Amino acid sequence: MIGSFRNAKMSKSQFGQKSFALFLASASVFISSLFSLFIPAAFALPDLAVKRKLETVVVYVAAENGGLVVFKDTQDSSRGLAPLFLDEKDANKYLSVNGKKSDLIVVPLLLTAAMSVVENIRRQVPNEFAEIKSQIVPTKVDRLEAQLILTKEGVPNDQILKGLRVPVFFTEPMIKLETSVGQRQLFFMSHAQLKDFIGKMPSDQSDKLLVRVADLNAVMKVIADNSKDLYLIYPSQELIDANPGMIDPDL
Repeated sequence: MIGSFRNAKMSKSQFGQKSFALFLASASVFISSLFSLFIPAAFALPDLAVKRKLETVVVYVAAENGGLVVFKDTQDSSRGLAPLFLDEKDANKYLSVNGKKSDLIVVPLLLTAAMSVVENIRRQVPNEFAEIKSQIVPTKVDRLEAQLILTKEGVPNDQILKGLRVPVFFTEPMIKLETSVGQRQLFFMSHAQLKDFIGKMPSDQSDKLLVRVADLNAVMKVIADNSKDLYLIYPSQELIDANPGMIDPDL
C-alpha cells in the first residue's frame, strides 16, 4: 500500500545533493492524533509549538511513485509495517531484504511529514491492513550507546529494554544554544552528533558535561510540560547540510 506525498510541500533544498530529495515542509499536514504517543492530554506549551519540535528530525522511508510504501508483516498478513529509519543505510538494508519491487527507493522525509502520511493511510477506506504499525527505528550504534549510559547509571537491563525505544541524548547540565528566537537547551537524536558538538566546545565547558539519555516519549513530555519554549531537538545532519546557516556549527 502506498500513501501519497502529493499534498506535502516540496523544498528547493536537497539532502546530500541527491537528485531525488523529498524534503517536505510539514507545517500544513500536522495531525493531532499522531502525537498522542508523545504528548499527554494536557500540556502547557501550545500544541503546535510542541509538534514543531519534531520538524528538525529527518527519517528515511521506502517510496514508490512518490508515495510511502507500507510492507506486509510476514508474521501477520493483516498488519502493515511502515518503519521510519533515522539512518539511510538501515533503510536501504531493510528495503533490500523486504522490497520485492525493483522500483522501490529510499527517500528522506521530515518526521512530522512521514507520520502524517502514515496516518492518512490508516484513514483510507477500504484499507488493505487491519492495523498499520509505524515506529521510529534508531541506529544500532545509538541504542548501544544508550544502553551503556543507562547501565553505568545503574538502570537494570530489563527496564532499559522495556523503556527505551528511541534514545535521545543530552547533557547535564544541558548545552544551551543562542538561536534567532532565543536561547534553547539541546537534545540530540544522534550520540555521534552530540559528541561532535561537545568536541567543538572549549574544554573548560565540555569537561563539565555528563552525557545522559532518555526515551523520546519522556523528552517530548518534558518539552510539553514546560510553559516556556526552552528546548530544541538539534537538527539532523542532513537538514543542516541542506540548509547551511540554519545552525552555526562553529561555537
